[in-house]
Amino acid sequence: MEGNVGQSIDVFLLDEWYYRDTLPCYTRRNFCEKVALPDSQHPKHAWCLDFLKGGKLNHGSCCKKDEDIYYGWCLQSENKAHSSWHSLCDPKSRDFGHFSSILGQHVNVDIFDWDGEPIDSSFCEILGEQQRMWFEESLLGSKALLKLVVSSSVVLGNPLKKSCEDLGDANNSIECPCFGDDWECYKPAQLQFMNTLARSSGCVVLLSGGLEYSDIRVLKPDASNNLKYYGHLNLQYPLYQITASGLTTDLRRNFTCDVLRQDPLHLRDHAECDFLKAPSFGMIEVLWEAGYLKLQIRDGLTGNIKLESKLSFNNCMRPDLSRKSRVR
Repeated sequence: MEGNVGQSIDVFLLDEWYYRDTLPCYTRRNFCEKVALPDSQHPKHAWCLDFLKGGKLNHGSCCKKDEDIYYGWCLQSENKAHSSWHSLCDPKSRDFGHFSSILGQHVNVDIFDWDGEPIDSSFCEILGEQQRMWFEESLLGSKALLKLVVSSSVVLGNPLKKSCEDLGDANNSIECPCFGDDWECYKPAQLQFMNTLARSSGCVVLLSGGLEYSDIRVLKPDASNNLKYYGHLNLQYPLYQITASGLTTDLRRNFTCDVLRQDPLHLRDHAECDFLKAPSFGMIEVLWEAGYLKLQIRDGLTGNIKLESKLSFNNCMRPDLSRKSRVR
């Protein structure tokens, strides 16, 4: 969408299901091995059996790449001098994620995909390698001041370990690093994605949904305590995420700000537990002349504003018209 010079918007629609790898093994291994598998009557026993021991090759249906590479090979001190270390292990590197079909050729690690197919990338994917490369080149090549990235899975969630409540077992002592459908479950992919956003000019706003409630979150450049959870991200602008859910389905529930909805990093742009439970929708109003945009959560029935944040364009890095995107 284009208007006057400096008043353009690029919209990126991401498909996060077709090319997505299965859930990484490490996200549920502890829970499965210590809770569900020893108890044949546990409601997640069969699921965990398939997750860790089933699949086409009986090695588990979970994605093994993160466990074996990012949280395995990369953490071995002798490998840090390896010529492939930055492309395999350093999300800040522009080469991270740009090293395909390396396993068994350049790195001494025994790994295979859950179905025995050739590995196309070194970490468990949400976007898939081809879409990820397209997104990186398109985003970094964009001259638009405002970039709207539509992600069906939440990017800014809760990076802290928490009770495995989404597995129906909140009372055990085992913690899970993430809930099933968010980028936190695919940490290396998330770090690569967010470093791409951080390198972009202008401002990126994330549009998401699917959490059965609505809120507005922001990761600020000066929030060093929060940025460490994203690999000490070198963010130059406030990264907003507006999550809106429940427009067509009545989700009025008596739930509270419990573990599934907590915001321990205080990323919400309002109060920690300030989210909307009722049916709602998100709205973005761009006021070029005034120099800012409004991010709004509106009531799904009345259209009344329930939450609102403002982003000044003065906080956005002006596009460098001479800048070139990375060429592989």
